[in-house]
Amino acid sequence: TRDLMLLRYMYSYKEINMLDSYLFQLATNKEQITKKQFKTKLENIREVPEIPMRQVNDILEGYKNSELYVELINSIIK
Repeated sequence: TRDLMLLRYMYSYKEINMLDSYLFQLATNKEQITKKQFKTKLENIREVPEIPMRQVNDILEGYKNSELYVELINSIIK
């Protein structure tokens, strides 16, 4: 699930809120982004220069498996 995946990668409460807000904004505005754009956003949220693509995929799958933003996540994954 989303929570387990974010805890696995040690996301803070603040980072989780920022990510949730970002996904909510995308879903509300029906914006389409690429996986690379999502990865860049995660790197900005975490304030790190690089996040492995495996972590990006795990987080996307965690949201999808939690049935959160499924349509948006599916569009990012493809």
